[in-house]
Amino acid sequence: MQTINTVSERLKIQDCKLRVDLTTCKQMEGSEYHEKKCLSRDCDDCGVDGLDMFYRALIAATEQEEEEVSWKHWLNMQYC
Repeated sequence: MQTINTVSERLKIQDCKLRVDLTTCKQMEGSEYHEKKCLSRDCDDCGVDGLDMFYRALIAATEQEEEEVSWKHWLNMQYC
């Protein structure tokens, strides 16, 4: 997020709700909150891949340029 926010001020995600919406399943109709399994990252159907979809155009544009962009990608790992 830090790298993307630096590269593109226009696509900067300032709203915490949008970050949650991009990385979780859609809320059930009439529900005020997302499913607990989505928020605790126990859901197999959602995750940080939603950020890749949101930034697809920016990622594609940077791949075509000669300038390198370094970034970090975190994954949920289960130990034990």
